[in-house]
Amino acid sequence: MAVESALEGIESDENVLQKHVAFFDRNNDGVIYPWETFQGFRAIGSGILLSSVAALFINMGLSGKTRPGKKFPNLLFPIEIQNISMAKHGSDSGVYDTQGRFVSSKFEEIFAKYTRTNSDGLTADELKEFIKGNREPKDYGGWIGGFSEWKILYYLCKDEKGLLKKDVVRGVYDGSLFQKMAEEKEKAKAVKKKKHMVSSNWDWCYALLSGCSLNQYGSQWQNSFVPSKFEEIFAKYARTNPDGLTADEVNELIKRDREPNDAEGWASALAEWRILYSLGKDENGLLKKDVQGKLPNPLFPTEIKNINMAIHGSDSGVYNNQGRFVPSKFEEIFVKYARTNPDGLTADEVNEFIKANREPKDPEGCCRMEDLDENGLLKKDVVRGAYDGSLFPKLAEQKAKAKKKHM
Repeated sequence: MAVESALEGIESDENVLQKHVAFFDRNNDGVIYPWETFQGFRAIGSGILLSSVAALFINMGLSGKTRPGKKFPNLLFPIEIQNISMAKHGSDSGVYDTQGRFVSSKFEEIFAKYTRTNSDGLTADELKEFIKGNREPKDYGGWIGGFSEWKILYYLCKDEKGLLKKDVVRGVYDGSLFQKMAEEKEKAKAVKKKKHMVSSNWDWCYALLSGCSLNQYGSQWQNSFVPSKFEEIFAKYARTNPDGLTADEVNELIKRDREPNDAEGWASALAEWRILYSLGKDENGLLKKDVQGKLPNPLFPTEIKNINMAIHGSDSGVYNNQGRFVPSKFEEIFVKYARTNPDGLTADEVNEFIKANREPKDPEGCCRMEDLDENGLLKKDVVRGAYDGSLFPKLAEQKAKAKKKHM
């Protein structure tokens, strides 16, 4: 009944064939290129190999037919949707007429004529019989086209009983099936990702070890973390010490979390927990519940309050070890090295200054700082601005003004 009511909703003069292919027009410009066909097949669940072959086969086969009057073939093999009815091959079901309109009687004929096991769907053998029944003499191109289309459809869309259902076939003809398949694939992908993140708690444990807070990972990560599931890990498996897991207890956790036929999830969980245990265990071989700070923070934050701890060697000494400004050291730079102009350093004088500051075997401290003016001078006020931080907002302002001027 659902299929019949859907069929009634199709206008007799509606070009349903255009709707059938429109899903593959990924940028909605009316033209389908091979990479868009590939993306469309991937979106509905096809593998890389099948998607690649389908993209080449379909675009190379249909491009020229949808571009009438064009003298030379386009090597990008575009398919023009407005002319898709011209690309109809022979040996087909006749459900599309020559203008791409849907013919209800032909659609019903498929199931009335070939569905003997179940009136609501085609088995693999019934589909073969249907494909053969459509063949026209010596129409080898049509034979290949029909065979390929229906076999791919059966492979992607058959149900658990091996039936290609009537409503599925109808969805292919009007184009609604492809969007539905793409949405279902995205939902399944999101559920699988979330389930894996919750079951392994890898992201949360990594954050704990690296000292991250929840808000540093953003709302998506926060939503994936379930505190009760985290507590359940230790309540269920931490028998030696309620506050941590031994190697054997981690192994037991990994095995118990496995879902049938989820080889990818098994491998990911095994790798994640083994790495986590190896890096996070304490001297007693326990992966503690509250362990923190053993891994580098993947977001690489710089804590401003401790910035003085990051002062490298081979520097000018203008900052002391508490990060305070030392005026005498600042003045010393220009008294000692600014021979051309007392108010700035030339490139050669900067190089001399850098070399003089180098401490033995301290390559990390060897750097080059240049912001020369039009006369090739690194001015004293510029250097002072770099030390007190006032230079950076000024440079950002100048860049914004220059950008606005060129717009």
